[in-house]
Amino acid sequence: MSLPVNAFNDTTQQLYSELNTKVPSHVVAIDMLQQFDYSQLNPVTMHPQTHLYELVDLQALYRFYQLCAQPPELAMDNPLAKTKSFITAMCLQQGLPISWFASGTFIHPGGGSFALRYAKVHPEQFNQLKPYMHIRELDNDYFTNDLNDNQLQALTRSAQWILGKQFLWVKFPNEYRLYQHPQWQPLVDALNFEIHSIEQQKKCSFIEGSICWLEKPRNGMWLYGGLTILGLLLLGYIGLVVITRHKYYKERQFIVQMLAHELRTPITRLAGTVEIFRTHFDELPDNLHHAFIRLCKDALHLRHLADASKQYLQLDYGANLRKQYIESWHELIQNVVSEYDVDLELKDDKPVNINIYWFTLSLKNLVSNAVKHGIGQVLIKSYCTEKILVVKVQDQGNLDSRKLSQFIKPFNSQHGVGLGLHLVNQVAQKTGGKLRLQGPPTTFVLEVSINE
Repeated sequence: MSLPVNAFNDTTQQLYSELNTKVPSHVVAIDMLQQFDYSQLNPVTMHPQTHLYELVDLQALYRFYQLCAQPPELAMDNPLAKTKSFITAMCLQQGLPISWFASGTFIHPGGGSFALRYAKVHPEQFNQLKPYMHIRELDNDYFTNDLNDNQLQALTRSAQWILGKQFLWVKFPNEYRLYQHPQWQPLVDALNFEIHSIEQQKKCSFIEGSICWLEKPRNGMWLYGGLTILGLLLLGYIGLVVITRHKYYKERQFIVQMLAHELRTPITRLAGTVEIFRTHFDELPDNLHHAFIRLCKDALHLRHLADASKQYLQLDYGANLRKQYIESWHELIQNVVSEYDVDLELKDDKPVNINIYWFTLSLKNLVSNAVKHGIGQVLIKSYCTEKILVVKVQDQGNLDSRKLSQFIKPFNSQHGVGLGLHLVNQVAQKTGGKLRLQGPPTTFVLEVSINE
């Protein structure tokens, strides 16, 4: 028998209070983390970002980097213009002012920051360049080597509990406190619990933060006897529930098995293969360049496949749906859709309370779906009332509201795993909003509650 939710909350609060009396091994200030741009926290940006740029521009810059001659002609608004400026300074052995690193993107197309690459040539400026480096490049300051990529993502979402390789990370009001195993393990044992990273895919009683909490079996014949009697009394009542939920558990089991056995190993191997070819890109025959780009896109698609399944499971296990205060919902939407070629119509801006992570995930799913599978130019309209934020994602297709029920079914898509719209619908329902389909033209309408 599992603890009820309120009893489990009391248990985690008791552990929180006990740890509050202990001296942590290390402390990471939250206000220091908040000074980082999202790109400096996202583990993905430590890997090559070549898929974001035009192949012909990348080829020209690579030749320039090798020969330090004949710089390519790039427009000032070209996203690679800053990279050209960086290579030029390196070739001419010219210094760059700190203000250069503070403007525009912090991330080099090859992955990691411009600042660290520059600091390797100018080590005397390392400390001045720290604010513009990726947090992975500053592990001595933030201990992020203790966290894998998924756990670092949890840190960016302000997860309450994170179990790293060496430390248990616990969020307090102004800081994360890092506790070593001998400090937290006796306290967890005393509460009759085991804790594991959710990536270990073990059975969980509850999930809080990025940790799987498992209640240990209690000893004593009286307890087993009581459980037996209670089980017999409840058997008739839960029979129907077991039958109706059987399909649901099968689907969840399928996703877990797919991630564990079908995706993890080949994605890792494929990423390694792509990296080998990337480092020798200029040596490939010209007729293989486009084939290599397709290989990169396929690898990225597999990563998205794994991420989509993980997000589905996170929501299913009871994700953190707490809201955060933001000054501008205009700025949030603009940041989310900046990577897509879409039109925007945003009405009066104002501060709102919203779950940034799940809203961002939902909007990206809707926009990506419209860009990939819709017809014509995509238009995003949004306005805000006193209680809800409404976002309309419209393309020139001819779908109408009768089609919504079939699109929000999981595993019912010709593209990917078919979890995108199902996930958006589930998030909307769990946060007091809704997802609707209007048309033609095809218009998905997302309503999100913005109350406290």
